[in-house]
Amino acid sequence: MCDCDFAWILGGLLLCVVGGVAARVLQTQTNSRVIPWVVYLVAVGVVCLVASAQVRDPGLPVVLAIALIIAGSIGLRNAPTKRDVRISEAIAPRLASLRSDLSDEAAQVIDETDRQYELHRQARQAFARRDLLAFRKAAVSLADIDLKRDADRGFPSLLVAAAEAGATDFVTFLLSRGARVDQADTYRGHLTPLQYAARKGDLLTVQVLVEHGANVNAQDQWGYTPLWCAAICHGGHRDIVDFLLRSGANPALADSQGRTPLDWATMNCPKDQNAAVVAALRAAISSR
Repeated sequence: MCDCDFAWILGGLLLCVVGGVAARVLQTQTNSRVIPWVVYLVAVGVVCLVASAQVRDPGLPVVLAIALIIAGSIGLRNAPTKRDVRISEAIAPRLASLRSDLSDEAAQVIDETDRQYELHRQARQAFARRDLLAFRKAAVSLADIDLKRDADRGFPSLLVAAAEAGATDFVTFLLSRGARVDQADTYRGHLTPLQYAARKGDLLTVQVLVEHGANVNAQDQWGYTPLWCAAICHGGHRDIVDFLLRSGANPALADSQGRTPLDWATMNCPKDQNAAVVAALRAAISSR
């Protein structure tokens, strides 16, 4: 291989770089994807003819042609046309404006979310103090009255917390604001507010919840109903048992173990501490 062949090899490498750039510029300026290819292939043919006349190795012009075509393909494939550039320039300001609007909207959403969480925190603090006035002031602006703050730590909704505490005034206010009366505490067995109130023995809260449409036969993950909670918890609450039965509670509804509230009440009264509850359940079942 002569010095001329080496010169063409080095020049061919440079031509590949120049050819790729030239192909890209050509396509951008002509606003076409066909014309640049034709012009580029003609140029490659001319270069290869010149090379074949000056080099001794007959395979060198073929290799040079392949290398130039590959370089041109890369340049042409990634090159935009004039039309592409005009479109890009036309939509760039709109895209920038859209990004700005989306950023502003996202910031507003984040700010509002933070505000809602802060209101929820203030409502919880007011509830802990049993400050109904402050509670109303915070809760009245809540977009989601059923919000559960720090859900991964098991905080219940405001209505569940109020029903569990027997805070009837708070329960009444929350229901007036649209709180879901049968929302379940998903972190403690899916108990409803009515079940919590029945378990505590707060007849007034139970009445308020039922008046607002609470399901008297709702079952938690163990199958326990509000009637079960009233009949079993803390020795039984006869007044709540009677009220729930009058409100349509089913005394024969069994839990996941196949036991009714009467079965449990019978097992849990070795000293007749809830004999009145047992008697009420028996009478309700016999009358069905």
